[in-house]
Amino acid sequence: MNHHISLSNHTAATLLGAALSDLIPQGYLLKGGVEGSSFYYDIVLGETLDKVMLPHLENRMKEIASKDFEIKVHEMVPSNAYEFFKHHRRYYPSHFVQMSNEPLVKVVQIDAFIDYVEERFLENTGELGEFRLEKIEERPPLNFKKQEKHVYRVYGKLDEAGTSSINPLEVGQELGLFDARASRGKDFLEKTEIVWRGLGESVLFGFYQKWREIHIKHGYELVVGGRLKEGRFAEFFFEKGRMHDFASMISVEKDLVESIKKCMEMIETLSPLEGSWSGEGPDEYDQIFNELAVSRAPKKEFSLKRKGSFLKVRKKGEFYTIEHSVFPSMMQTIIDVLEDSEKDLSQKKELLGIVTVCDELG
Repeated sequence: MNHHISLSNHTAATLLGAALSDLIPQGYLLKGGVEGSSFYYDIVLGETLDKVMLPHLENRMKEIASKDFEIKVHEMVPSNAYEFFKHHRRYYPSHFVQMSNEPLVKVVQIDAFIDYVEERFLENTGELGEFRLEKIEERPPLNFKKQEKHVYRVYGKLDEAGTSSINPLEVGQELGLFDARASRGKDFLEKTEIVWRGLGESVLFGFYQKWREIHIKHGYELVVGGRLKEGRFAEFFFEKGRMHDFASMISVEKDLVESIKKCMEMIETLSPLEGSWSGEGPDEYDQIFNELAVSRAPKKEFSLKRKGSFLKVRKKGEFYTIEHSVFPSMMQTIIDVLEDSEKDLSQKKELLGIVTVCDELG
């Protein structure tokens, strides 16, 4: 998903929240977001939310967008944001900011509508392109003060996002990678529990085995139980719902460019996701060393990112520490492959290394 579509999706989700607030004032807005190529907003209701509301909500969103309101994002101390939301009858956002561990939280404002957010948005509502609302789904119920309440999710889609809509959880289950079940946590937010089984367990093990072989090949010592203070080492962490890695090496300045290139090549070899690199730091680190064609004077600290993977460089004295992660979440990486609308099913099977097995399964 490109940057503009991402900003537009989050903006559309917030506009949907504003429309729900205007047309269904008896409901309690829960939270909006982006799922694949769609945007959505959840609302808590004591009654049924019928699909006949879709055109009314869509028209109200377009009315708000046409007024070209400035989209303001304020930073607030959580305790102040809690009182602010509570005063405006936004009880779920008030709960979310109260639970936040961040020193500051973000509050978005579009005209009179306010919401708790973590994302970035377009600057004005008039910048939002064409969109449409597609469906309403009942989601896992929410228990509040020992009462079970209905939660409905309204989905929409930007015209520029294309026509394909892929649910990676459905694809993964059809391929036999995992079982998925939606539930609601004590924090009121929806979560998806995934059990990797059969072919899925084999895919995860295959990625880990390849990760292990390549890091050993490049001279990393594999460790378990904590990071070493020096040397070239790598560790893979196994946590419920997440498998991630961390690797670190020391380089002198004359070897820095070559070392960075090797780390980037390792990430590209191991990750099934495709995409270009982007940089963070002074002048995007001279446009990533002018696409690594020319050696530049190294900066003190910078980072490179590519589809979830990252590489960080820090200078300490005469040496540079290069840290990287291929899989901040291996599970999420596989979900991202399944969600890719630019790849057909056979290409996804190939990226996951399961072409033959899947074909045998039919």
